[in-house]
Amino acid sequence: MERKIILSADSTCDLGDMLKEKYKVNYYPYHIILGEQQYTDGVDITPENLYAAYRQKKILPKTAAIGVGEYLAYFKKWVEQGYD
Repeated sequence: MERKIILSADSTCDLGDMLKEKYKVNYYPYHIILGEQQYTDGVDITPENLYAAYRQKKILPKTAAIGVGEYLAYFKKWVEQGYD
């Protein structure tokens, strides 16, 4: 019996869109904290935004991995479809 698998990565791996599409990599973004605001990496903030914040305000970003609940919700759909 053939095993069903997925490839998954988080946003710290910086895969380009071409590689993500070519290898069908599922991608979950980290949380980025910039000053008092929290963002989702690659969704509502870009590297260019981060560089601009540093140049203009000397603010360094912090990152946070996804929480346990987010992790479970992210993979649940594949587990329910029989993926390892």
